[in-house]
Amino acid sequence: MKRKIVSCINGLLLLFFCLTIISCSEDSAAPANKSRNVKFEMTGSYTGKIVVAHTLANGGTQAFSDIRLPWTKEIVYENTVGGIGFSGSGEISLSNVPGQSVTINIYSDNKIVKTGSASVDSNQILLLPSLSFVFP
Repeated sequence: MKRKIVSCINGLLLLFFCLTIISCSEDSAAPANKSRNVKFEMTGSYTGKIVVAHTLANGGTQAFSDIRLPWTKEIVYENTVGGIGFSGSGEISLSNVPGQSVTINIYSDNKIVKTGSASVDSNQILLLPSLSFVFP
């Protein structure tokens, strides 16, 4: 069971990475007056630890662990970054409570541009939705 979950998480991270790469191109530099300020936010009733992966300021991707709710991360993206992504999951634990939930919001220019939510299922697994946003 644990191997299947790890494979699923790895698959989500690979999908996230591919979406990030596809959304970027060499000629996607935004004009200097376009805001590139983004805030990731997670809230909810989930009490376990969360692993997330998101796009870094330079367009790379990195995973972060041991995150607890509520959580926010603000990033100013370089003009060469055409799009961003976010995905994650709850850490595997028998103490995960079915029904506990997480809501993810991605803000750009202080406006929600993407949102998603997930709940711990009957197998005590939390898989967050993969969200992406392409800068205008």
